[in-house]
Parts: sequence; structure tokens; C-alpha cells
Amino acid sequence: MVIPAGALLAAMAVFGIFCGIAGANPFGVYASIRKAAFGSLVFVPNTLVHAAPIMLCALCTAIPMRSAW
Repeated sequence: MVIPAGALLAAMAVFGIFCGIAGANPFGVYASIRKAAFGSLVFVPNTLVHAAPIMLCALCTAIPMRSAW
């Protein structure tokens, strides 16, 4: 559980650095993302509907790659 949490924090830090370089406030960007994805009970199913194909593509890629090793 520590490794995935560390990877998530590292990815958020790198994205925050890129936001800072672009001239945006990283905390403001993260707040906007949270509000757009989970700001209302209406937005949560919409977020899941849009995320499901991405997760399925990742799963369809990860299973053959895992079995190839």
C-alpha cells in the first residue's frame, strides 16, 4: 500500500511542478479537478462513466503484458 501511495504522491508532485512552470497555482488546479470530478453527486457517475473505458484499456494492456513475462 505504501508503494502505490508513494507513486500517486510523486505523480501529483511532478504535475504540480508542471503547473507551476506553466504559471498556474498547483493547489488551485487540484481544487478545480476535485470540484469538476466530485463536486456534486451528479458529477460522480459522470466521472466513472468517462473513466471506465480508460480503466478497461489499461486492464486489457496489463494482463497480456503480465502474462508475457
